[in-house]
Amino acid sequence: MKDLKVLVTILVSTCLIFSCKKKEEAAPAATTATPATAAHVNVLTATINNQSWSMINNGYFISKFSTYYSFGGNTAFSGPKTSVRINNLTYPAVGTFTLGSAFSLSAMYTDVNNINYASKTGTINVTTFDTLAPNQGLIKKFKATFSFKTDTVNNVSYDIKNGVIDFEHP
Repeated sequence: MKDLKVLVTILVSTCLIFSCKKKEEAAPAATTATPATAAHVNVLTATINNQSWSMINNGYFISKFSTYYSFGGNTAFSGPKTSVRINNLTYPAVGTFTLGSAFSLSAMYTDVNNINYASKTGTINVTTFDTLAPNQGLIKKFKATFSFKTDTVNNVSYDIKNGVIDFEHP
């Protein structure tokens, strides 16, 4: 009798195990919605004396004097900070240009001590330069790569390489 109980228990257990099925989940419904485009992130980066440098998010600044534009970026909103600036851009100049000293197409690096180092030699390759309404003084899109060496101030100079600007007005 004992053997019969064991045999019945084994048979019932086996039947229960094989009769239980894993519930199959339905495949998720296909979506036809187009995902939202990510917001453009404005970029100004470079390598300064072999150290990576980049402006903070929305740390850019734009100015216009007469027919010339300047574009730059800061590493902070208040001191100490450093900045890189491209000066005397003439709209709608697109192409590769030589960076010189002040009063020509130029660049500048400002260190944490707020000392300005002007470009001595260098180049900028502007691939996109578009403004909002001409009299607003605002750059709509500006994309460029650049590199330059600065002048020497107090026996210090800087080598700025691999510069990238990818800006779109918000």
